[in-house]
Amino acid sequence: METGPGGERHSDDELATALEEEVARITMAIPVVSVTPEPEPSPEPESQPEDEEWVGPPTQAISFEDLPVRRQVEGPQPTFSAWVGAAAPQPPEPQPP
Repeated sequence: METGPGGERHSDDELATALEEEVARITMAIPVVSVTPEPEPSPEPESQPEDEEWVGPPTQAISFEDLPVRRQVEGPQPTFSAWVGAAAPQPPEPQPP
């Protein structure tokens, strides 16, 4: 049992019903996209002989010059939180001569 905002207690059934109603309300807002079925192909003889095997889609040769340039790692890197930044190894501080 859980306590409501006014201090009243709710049964598990009441909570389950409220959760189901909330899920139904949220999912009704999601648009449903229907896919139209493809038309049936007309029965016609195949133009290709059946002994040829399908080899897949055409491929394209690329070179390393086509790839994006990798960013050079210099200095401190961005972190997602102060805790992660504090846990990351830090470069040593310069020592006075």
